[in-house]
Amino acid sequence: MSALRWVYQARLPGVRDVLEPVHDGDTIKLEVDLGFEQRSILPLRLRGVFAPELAELGGTQCQQFVRDWLEMRHTVGTLWPFHVETFRTRTNHELATLGRYVATVQDLSGWELNRAIQAYVSGNGWGGGIGG
Repeated sequence: MSALRWVYQARLPGVRDVLEPVHDGDTIKLEVDLGFEQRSILPLRLRGVFAPELAELGGTQCQQFVRDWLEMRHTVGTLWPFHVETFRTRTNHELATLGRYVATVQDLSGWELNRAIQAYVSGNGWGGGIGG
């Protein structure tokens, strides 16, 4: 299925913006620049990522992996160090699951968080969670 794509830049919110920006290995919250000086904090379901749930083997390790990946790339002085790409359905509605936008996240050098998590989960032999 081909999807229309919207590319945004996002930053990792500070603690006062969002208490927990990393829910688990496949769901995060980022402050997204929507353009025209409009910003929003959005829950994002990482596209194609099936990380273990927090209560499952490897769940908390995946959560920490995502935190570390984001924090390593969130350098001081860089307000928008990530590119967020969300997807739309053929009927031109935002693709969402359980109230979260489905997205891919890349750092400014092109490294993709989604692929990094997939490799981490696979490399540790953990099964994926119930994601969508």
